[in-house]
Amino acid sequence: MTTDAPETRPPIVVVGGDRREAALVVRWREHGEVARAFGHSPDELGSPPPELLHGALVVAPPSGIGPAGQVRGASGTLVLSPAGLGDTLGVIAGAVAPEWAERLPVPWGEYRERPAFAWPNAIPTAEGALAWALASGDDTVAGSRLVVAGLGRVGTALAVRARALGAHVVVVDRDASARGRARALGMEAVPFGPGVLRGADWLFNTVPVPVFGVEDVASLPAGAQVLDLASLPGGFQAGVPERLGRRLTVDRAVPGRVAPGAAAKVLERAVVELWQEWQRPPGLPQGSDAGEGDAP
Repeated sequence: MTTDAPETRPPIVVVGGDRREAALVVRWREHGEVARAFGHSPDELGSPPPELLHGALVVAPPSGIGPAGQVRGASGTLVLSPAGLGDTLGVIAGAVAPEWAERLPVPWGEYRERPAFAWPNAIPTAEGALAWALASGDDTVAGSRLVVAGLGRVGTALAVRARALGAHVVVVDRDASARGRARALGMEAVPFGPGVLRGADWLFNTVPVPVFGVEDVASLPAGAQVLDLASLPGGFQAGVPERLGRRLTVDRAVPGRVAPGAAAKVLERAVVELWQEWQRPPGLPQGSDAGEGDAP
């Protein structure tokens, strides 16, 4: 990889993903890496051929690897079989289902929650969400009532940017400390409950569990725009927004869609960090003179 010494660079196979992963392969190749891809074209479905994976480090997208080895590809679901990975150098993915990992005969690592990935990845998500807001309606963000459900990484990045653009930002979060942070940043903050969505021009959900039911969605103005950014199952009870005639957009791949180049750099940093940890001699503390810098 680009931050490694040439003699330690492994061949890399990126399995699945979207424009972010395609940009990552191009980036690595431009830096002289041996980087290959599978699942980025319509004719690449099923499992990657063994000869493609032989002796390589396998990288999977932030959406991760499911219990049966499922990986999201550009044109459908791909499958990684643990039995077919025995002669690889290891697997690095956003997340790995425990039952799949138990059968994996090589090292594996997860990066989705690591600081090198999680916070930087929130930036293109937030900026892409605001770009969607401007493109989907006929009003400006300035002067609008914009509700952000969940003040995690994406919610924080989104709320801060929306307020800077002049929106009246309302943060909805069950955690009192999160609401305190929102108020310290000059935003209105409330817990989940009846009426929290009244008067909203936009609702951005980042909570990955169904926190909004029929009464909540019914209180949204008819013209409100709703974007669900959360991982499955999302923040709404199944079918409720559509049944009540509210316009719901679901987008769980914003970084790769709006800023694939920047998103690729974030992913590269996370993968390199994990690979370097695997190469560190036993007993050498993380963050010592092992060629690894501080996470951003």
